[in-house]
Amino acid sequence: MQIAFFNGAALDPVPPKAGKRRVRYFEILEDDELDEEQLRSWSVRAAALPGERV
Repeated sequence: MQIAFFNGAALDPVPPKAGKRRVRYFEILEDDELDEEQLRSWSVRAAALPGERV
């Protein structure tokens, strides 16, 4: 499963997988050790970023 952060390039540290424009992804695999604190931090900070008009 991948979680997309639509303005993820503005996060520090940035999520590891790059996408188009400023999108960054974090991939969760079944057998991976999940850093819950990092994921929580990205989620909280991403929610506070300004949105984008489309």
